[in-house]
Amino acid sequence: MKGQEGDIPNFWYHMRGAVVYEENKQHIDVERSMAIKKHADGAPTTKVDGMLTISWSSLHGQGTTKETKNVFTTIPKSWGVVLREVFWRFAWAMNALIAGIHPLLDWQDKPAVDAGRQLAGGWRLAPIFCVSDWEFYSTICGFPTGRDRVTVA
Repeated sequence: MKGQEGDIPNFWYHMRGAVVYEENKQHIDVERSMAIKKHADGAPTTKVDGMLTISWSSLHGQGTTKETKNVFTTIPKSWGVVLREVFWRFAWAMNALIAGIHPLLDWQDKPAVDAGRQLAGGWRLAPIFCVSDWEFYSTICGFPTGRDRVTVA
């Protein structure tokens, strides 16, 4: 996940000046924060309920997709009504991992048993990319599809 020696500090060095870095640099330890991407993808299906997989992977890691991708969850696409809660839980986890400590409250705003505990041996995860297929963006996020009409004034 960490890549080769020096990959992480080199990555952050080249991110200087980028909005995603500048807006979040107070949370990024350039020696111990791994940049990651979130990925959501569903397999196209007909006549059956397809599955949506939400995963993440390190931008520094090397190897095959199977070796570098970490599945967060897989749910049926028909469960769209719970997707907001799934992403709420995912966001809570990512916020905890970028801070590097277990938050005072759990993802349901209840007092956390492990509040203040250091996570991942001092390593942090900094989510900076969101990668998904257009079906995800149009179905879940409401982006227009090629079938939508566009009116030009």
